[in-house]
Amino acid sequence: METSDHVPCAISISTKIPKGSIFCFENHWLEHSDFYNVVQQHWTAPEHITDSAKILIAKFKNLRVALKAWKTTLSNLKTVIDNIKIVLDFWQVIEEFRDLSIAEWNFRHRNSRKYTGSKGDRSNG
Repeated sequence: METSDHVPCAISISTKIPKGSIFCFENHWLEHSDFYNVVQQHWTAPEHITDSAKILIAKFKNLRVALKAWKTTLSNLKTVIDNIKIVLDFWQVIEEFRDLSIAEWNFRHRNSRKYTGSKGDRSNG
């Protein structure tokens, strides 16, 4: 084998520029009772801006900041779904050992409908 005159070179590319957090709109916010109030209160722009495009951009920026702050007050949907799954699994295990009472069965059924998104259960809770 011949000797190579190539020398390995390792290159590392990085930056000190901080990444901005990405704003993700969640569709379930539209169903929250406070959503439209938050939008109404924060759909504003500084009054010194006269350019229509800049006004629209400023309004969206204000709304983005407000919605980011507002979403921290909401429960985490993924956590809620995971908790419902745990409860449903619990009731299934209990049912393997004994019959569920009517209250237990109703509780499991109601949570199962919420988890699967059945539209027939629109009562409070």
